Order: sequence, then C-alpha cells, then structure tokens
Amino acid sequence: MKKRFRFMSGAALLTATLIGAAACAPVKILNGLTPSSTFDLQKGVTFSQTPDMAMDIYTPVTAKTDAPLVMFIYGGGWNSGNKDMYKFIGEAFSSEGYTTLIPNYRVYPDVIYPEFLSDAAKAVAHAAKTYDRPIVLVGHSAGAHMSALLALNPEYLSAAGVDRCKALAGWVGLSGPYDFKVIDPPYLSIFPKNTREEMLPINYAGNALHPAMVAIGSTDETVQPAQTGRMADALKVTGVPITERYYDGVSHTGMIANMSKLFQKRSAAHADVMEFLKTLPKTNCG
Repeated sequence: MKKRFRFMSGAALLTATLIGAAACAPVKILNGLTPSSTFDLQKGVTFSQTPDMAMDIYTPVTAKTDAPLVMFIYGGGWNSGNKDMYKFIGEAFSSEGYTTLIPNYRVYPDVIYPEFLSDAAKAVAHAAKTYDRPIVLVGHSAGAHMSALLALNPEYLSAAGVDRCKALAGWVGLSGPYDFKVIDPPYLSIFPKNTREEMLPINYAGNALHPAMVAIGSTDETVQPAQTGRMADALKVTGVPITERYYDGVSHTGMIANMSKLFQKRSAAHADVMEFLKTLPKTNCG
C-alpha cells in the first residue's frame, strides 16, 4: 500500500498557523534588507479579469542571454500568501539574470481546488503571450504542489490556452507535498473528497516532459521528506532529467529563506537551483 503523509495535522497545523500569523514582521525585515539595485520592478500587472489577479515582474538590470523566465509560486497551505511577501525571491533570481514573475492566486476560503490552479495557469498563459521565452515554474510548499501539477497534468494549462510543451522549460519543487492523504481541516474543505486522487502530483509523474528539480530539508516537519523521494523516483522512470536534493538541518521555512541573498550561504539550495536553471535546454520539449 502506498504510504502517504498527513500534510498537516494536530500540533503541526497549530505551529504552521502561528508561524503564518507571525510571518509578516520577519518577511518585512527580510525584504527591507534585500537590495533593490539588481532589478526593475513592475508591480500589479494584471493577468486575469478575476479581481486581484496580478503579478509582480522583476526584470534584471543585467539579464542573461536566452534565459528562461522564472515564475515563482508561493506557498501558504492553499489558504494564505501574497506576492508582496516575496521581494527577496524576486531579487534572488533577478540578481542572477532571470526575469522573475510572482503572481497572486486565490486561496481558501474564497476558493477551493482546483480554482487556485486555474489562476496560476492564467498567469502562465499571460507570460507565454507576453514573452518569447519558455518558463521555469519554481514553487515552495503548496506552490511546489501547484508547480508540479501545472507541469505534469496538461489539463490546467490547456484550459488556459497554453501548450505546456512549448510554454515550459522545466520546474522546481522546494519542500513540496506530492503524495499525501487529506485528513484534517481545512484541507478536507480545500480538497473535496472526489478530487483527492486527481490533485496528487505523483499520479501524473508519467506525463513528465521537462527536466525537474525536487528538494527538501532534512528537518522539515510540515512536509515529510520521503515525499520528495517518492516523487523523484516516479519521475525518473520516465527518463526525463531529474535533480533530487536534501539539505541537512534545513526546515520547511528555512528552505525558502535560504534562497534569499541574506541566507543563501546557509545551505546549497540557492546554488543548486541556479545550477539547475543553467542546465535547461534552450528549446522546448517539442
């Protein structure tokens, strides 16, 4: 029988709730200490007629030639988060020469699965129409789950008028839940009972077309590290290039913090992601 992780339950849910409630102040400090000299910022670029669906675009002052776009999909348990929290991520990629897009998407209780996937797919569609370069999806936590589904299940991008083969160059999942069982609220409401197989990225691993990187910290107590291993194993069967990484002593929130300029030397995560981006083919999977 396939082993799955309770994505968040009991004490873990309480801890995550408290972290989320207290996150604004640390993020403001981190963003305040993050330099703005490496990018030009366009805030609130709309990509959908749905209210509040907008993205921030970080255009590097010194751009890489023929580099793919990076679209960062933030986490938050599908029930929180906002693009305005992630200047430090925009800078992390733009300072390396990558134009970086960070879109908003609707969350519970305003919507349930799969509506947040629909929002993210529309953001990809906007980017694909606006730029002549393929897109690398980079997601953390719930955002890694969403990035994996967008890359592996053609349904979401197709509904937005996008050919995933042509639009994407690859994807990166940081601390992602790919193979888990929904047991506790609010996830029982976010993922209705009849969707709990179709919303698991691991069930679509056989559809892989693009190189992927999956990574997690060894001390992650929100998402079981074994999920990354199971996802990597399922992807490797397809023959598509897969990068699998584990970071000693790195927590769930530490993974994303370590991508920032201030903390990127605390683990190899930042360097590994940038190295992965360099390996991506310059042409699409077709």
